[in-house]
Amino acid sequence: MKDKLWFKIATWFGYGLFFVLALVIFIRFTFPLNQLQDLVKGKIAEATGATSVEIGDLGLLGLFPSGGSIEGLVISLPPVKVKTPERGVDVDGPVRTISAEEFEASGSLLGAMSGNYDFTFEGKLQNGTVEGGKFTREAGGPLALEIGALKAIDIGPEGLFQSLTGLDLVGTLSGSVKLDVPSIDRDGKSVLAMDQLTGLIELELADAMVTQPIFDTVMSGVPTRMSFTETKLGTLKVRLKAEAAAQAATGVAPDAKSGRVRPSSVISVEVLSAEGGDLEVAVAPKAVINLAAGMPLKEAILNIHLAIRPNDAWIDKSVKDPKEPGKMTKPNSGIRTLMTMGPLKQHTQDGQFGIGITGPLGHPKVQLERPRTRVGGGVARKMNVEQPAGESEPEGEEEAAPVKTRSAPSLRPADAAKDKAEGAERQPVVRPAIGGGRAVPAMPMGGKQRPPVRVDPGTMGGRHDDGIPGV
Repeated sequence: MKDKLWFKIATWFGYGLFFVLALVIFIRFTFPLNQLQDLVKGKIAEATGATSVEIGDLGLLGLFPSGGSIEGLVISLPPVKVKTPERGVDVDGPVRTISAEEFEASGSLLGAMSGNYDFTFEGKLQNGTVEGGKFTREAGGPLALEIGALKAIDIGPEGLFQSLTGLDLVGTLSGSVKLDVPSIDRDGKSVLAMDQLTGLIELELADAMVTQPIFDTVMSGVPTRMSFTETKLGTLKVRLKAEAAAQAATGVAPDAKSGRVRPSSVISVEVLSAEGGDLEVAVAPKAVINLAAGMPLKEAILNIHLAIRPNDAWIDKSVKDPKEPGKMTKPNSGIRTLMTMGPLKQHTQDGQFGIGITGPLGHPKVQLERPRTRVGGGVARKMNVEQPAGESEPEGEEEAAPVKTRSAPSLRPADAAKDKAEGAERQPVVRPAIGGGRAVPAMPMGGKQRPPVRVDPGTMGGRHDDGIPGV
């Protein structure tokens, strides 16, 4: 009797196991991949605003699907408006694309259906690789994103930087990302607390370049547009560290109801530099981005100050004149004029000028200022004003150039007797390099002090105003 009962139990258990395995195999090999592919295309287009989405192949991972793989993914994004050298004339740029040669994501599909995401991912993206990726998000709970390594990913075809700033930045991206966002109860709902964001982002863009910088500006009260040649930035490095603020953020308005200043997460810009290119950039200490509680990302408060130093070789770069193909022009040389005699002059020091970026992230205030830090570790370098590229003085400690002198001319008897009585000793007379070649008497060491004469290259012999560097 017992044997028959055990036999019946084993039989039903075997039938049940067979049924489950058959169902899994049936689902695995008869899964409607075509319908799934259409669904994935629609979701990607909805999330990115893409005009078209192409997928070469879509597959499932595991006997019972626990993830998926995708090959030949190409996402086409709508173009953005780009500036032309002619003021007021903007045109549509090229179509922007995001491509993934191979990409895999594995995790709990059942959990994802209930709003609990726990996936690992890796793959080949825009000729580079993504390794050690992990994304977790509980339903109504915290969010965590980690990417162990980004390696040699081509930046530029997707036009992300161009859509944000209007400048087309290209290069090869590497780095890592780790972000954690907790959740809090607010008005009876569990929401992400971006004001408590913590994490670290380290990125490096090799061979960074802005393809054709174009800026709108005002010259002598007249709006104009300045166009420059392609500008290499060399190696662009960024290091952002996010942590909860120990005190209220500067520039964050109090809450309208309570009157209290909302807590905020502070994203410290520890590194922001560009080295080895046509323009070198350094960020001043204590640069931060403040994100207050309940504040959308576009309202995050910026407080970033940069020092920028253009290199002489870039300023003196010659290219074919687009208006007269038979001639050469130097479109970048206007920077030297602006830094020595134009509106950049009062913001220039040691061949560098400053830019302050403050206010909300969505509509920041960008203005010129005196540099608050120095490019190149604080080594001063004067701008090459007169010499062509390649003949400027090397960087480092500057030494005064030797000057030719001649003996002082004979003084009239009355002046000679007067100075002799006062015990004055005169320095040799220095002949300036410009100013008509006239000898300028130097100031006596003793007796009555005479103000020095400083020659202005723009007026050929006039005096400098205060703050204008000498020749």
